[in-house]
Amino acid sequence: MNMCRATLAILLLLATAVRTLRAEDFPPLPYGAPPIDYFSDEAHDPIAELASRWEIPGTRPALDPQFGRLPALLRELEIPVSSQLLVMSKTSVQQHRISPSSPRALYFRDDITVAYVAGGPDLEVTAHDSRKGTVFYLVSQQDDAPQIFSRPRNCTSCHVSRLSLNVPGHLLKSFVTDAAGHPLEGYSGMTHATPFEKRWGGWMVTGRMEQGRHLGNRILANGPADRISLTDEPVHEPPTIASPRLAEGSDLVAHLVFNHQMEFRNLVNRLLLEHRLDRLNEATIQAFIDYVLMTEEAPLPGPVVSSGLFAAEYQQQGIRDPRGRSLRDLDLQTRLFRYRLSPMLTGGPFQKLPTRLRESLLDQIDAKLAESGDAEAVVTREVARATVPGWKPE
Repeated sequence: MNMCRATLAILLLLATAVRTLRAEDFPPLPYGAPPIDYFSDEAHDPIAELASRWEIPGTRPALDPQFGRLPALLRELEIPVSSQLLVMSKTSVQQHRISPSSPRALYFRDDITVAYVAGGPDLEVTAHDSRKGTVFYLVSQQDDAPQIFSRPRNCTSCHVSRLSLNVPGHLLKSFVTDAAGHPLEGYSGMTHATPFEKRWGGWMVTGRMEQGRHLGNRILANGPADRISLTDEPVHEPPTIASPRLAEGSDLVAHLVFNHQMEFRNLVNRLLLEHRLDRLNEATIQAFIDYVLMTEEAPLPGPVVSSGLFAAEYQQQGIRDPRGRSLRDLDLQTRLFRYRLSPMLTGGPFQKLPTRLRESLLDQIDAKLAESGDAEAVVTREVARATVPGWKPE
């Protein structure tokens, strides 16, 4: 449900992609036809389950006078308000309502994202379907809407591209905007491997990075006449916001986690559809294993400090071993996580993969860690054995 195809094509031509994966390794897949049948009404995701309850007469939660169904939706889905990320670039189906003074707000958990635009008719939602991968919903903000939840078919016109591995998925871009929020110049394919000086153009960022630079909060006041420079000093304070929002800030730590999660979800989507089509690709498997082992993660240029509650709340959700260790433990000194293994293995989309595929992947990840033989890998395997469902005992 991002910008129209024409606008996206222009931005991709302007962009310098940072993805190291080769596009030819991920050819298009026939997801619209059986057995995937992506556009069918059949659904196996948390939003479909919620819709089955909220669409019953008399069960709809009351609309919040400022935010509509957003607060109730976040409560039902147990998505923390502290995960709020603010986007000031016009990169959404509701782009005419978005600007630096009225940013789009994103909220997320491991398998769901929710987007709110002040004054918009709908919330934009993505969720992980255990048979289709990422699916897209609109949630009506109108009190008298005959149907609250809908699945628009046109989201894939933007959300299937080389940046999503040619399956329905997520696109994260970093484009600095003009004063009105129009994206002008930047980079595509933002993941945990993207150098920090190329991240977060068009996004608001709060919190503190002790060293290094990023493109967050930056506006090219003179429009196309200005040019970004990767050596410019970072802009620490976001623009003044006039529109209502549930929380203050757009936490740097939440950005780091979100960047990691979105590419993880794209890789799981690709693995799922390849498996169901009996086209499992060794390149996809290796890309996934490398990603969860954080082999290409860009090192933090210095210590990172959260601007709110996100870091504490995120770690509290972690499954812990008998010694109190969790893959959700954050480092924030030289890298994102304390252990070089993605906490996304513990639940969400990965744990919904078909059992044989999931177990095979875990065996290969464990073997890679065992091969390294260093002390850090030994500790990581100990934590994984106790906290990742399906990880084989020693």
